[in-house]
Amino acid sequence: MADPLNAETAPNDFLPAVLAPVPPLGMGWVQRFVPVQNRTPDMVYARQLYVGVSILATPTFAAGMAVLPWLGAGHLNPILAVNLALVLGGLLAWRLRWASFRTVVHLQLLAWWLAAFSAVLALGGPLTSGASAIWGLVSPILGILLLGRAAGLTWLGLWLAGLAATFTWTLAGLPTGSPLPPVGAGALELNNLVQFGLFSVFAMNWFVEQRELAERAVAAERARSERLLAKGMPRPVLERLRADERVADRLDDVAVLFADVVGFTSLASAMDPRDLLRHLEALFATFDTVIERHGLERVKTIGDCVMAVAGAPTPMPRSAEAMARCALDLRDVLGQGEFAGTKLQLRIGVHHGAVVAGVLGRKRLAWDLWGDTVNLASRMESTGAPGRVHVSDAFRQAVGDAGVFDDRGEIEVKGKGRQRTHWLVAMADAAEAKGAERPEAKAEPGGL
Repeated sequence: MADPLNAETAPNDFLPAVLAPVPPLGMGWVQRFVPVQNRTPDMVYARQLYVGVSILATPTFAAGMAVLPWLGAGHLNPILAVNLALVLGGLLAWRLRWASFRTVVHLQLLAWWLAAFSAVLALGGPLTSGASAIWGLVSPILGILLLGRAAGLTWLGLWLAGLAATFTWTLAGLPTGSPLPPVGAGALELNNLVQFGLFSVFAMNWFVEQRELAERAVAAERARSERLLAKGMPRPVLERLRADERVADRLDDVAVLFADVVGFTSLASAMDPRDLLRHLEALFATFDTVIERHGLERVKTIGDCVMAVAGAPTPMPRSAEAMARCALDLRDVLGQGEFAGTKLQLRIGVHHGAVVAGVLGRKRLAWDLWGDTVNLASRMESTGAPGRVHVSDAFRQAVGDAGVFDDRGEIEVKGKGRQRTHWLVAMADAAEAKGAERPEAKAEPGGL
């Protein structure tokens, strides 16, 4: 289904129901009548309704000029002719861009108002005019639908003033037209009530239709916004935000991973931007697949570097072991691929400890992690080696016998001094399945 709020693509079947009585004219013609420069999403339906009512008004006035002589009120023909000129002239002025939409609408509302109360006086007053004054209510109804509540209430006030003025005029004995014969007055009243009732139903149907379209558009936009938010932060965090809860947690059992593509900067500098983006999308899609497979969360990307976490935002048992399996999986899966024809190699660093997790931002919300654990995990990545998983001693202890490690010894870590680190080689169960023996720890002098 085409977007009903898109003025350029709104299909004909979304036109207001008020156009239903004029199918021979063709709803497509009505839509094409709306000037292109005026086809804005917030007004397209109001303008189509305006054109439709104007089209309906034309045969109504024409029929009035033909019928009134038979009813004995042929002197109303000049009044109806003036109003018909106002309606058609307003349409033409708007189509030719001589007048603004609001001006032309007010002109047509004035035509309805004048027609109603001129008919009342010409037919002997409010009590003998066959309820002709009821047509003056078209002005406030269309005013609300087309121009807003303030304009509609203004025209309602003018209708009440016109009704009071015609009563006062008649009671004062001022000159009016001749009343219709009883049969004519009854027929006219029945006709007015039926036609005005149909008009009111059509107008209310249009209003309800527009409200439903707006509600569906709001619901679709809300769903789209939530899908976009879900791509940037975990679902448990989104649910807390919906509940208007401030997201700020301290989590003690968390493993943080940084994975960087080796040599990415030199590769990217020689690539076309569109090709670069296409390759990056494929690369990060693989990152996401592997991370989600292990039940972890990707926190963010920084250039070609990915940050992932186990144990946040929801605590999980054996978070370090889950992160170890994910890190090895990333190393093996992405190590078999290529980036723009060059074999991929990842430099991966992992640390285990406590973090603070929360959501920051007003215009752009982002869920992130802070703390020494994040900093040290980043240092593990930057001091690691291509194709290897470099981990801290705290992470080694958290994984325990579930992993197979090579001891790297002590190295200098910026801001932390000398730290003992390790290489994660494999998981113990995977090594045993391959018949591998656990290697003896090999101390490695500081540095690579």
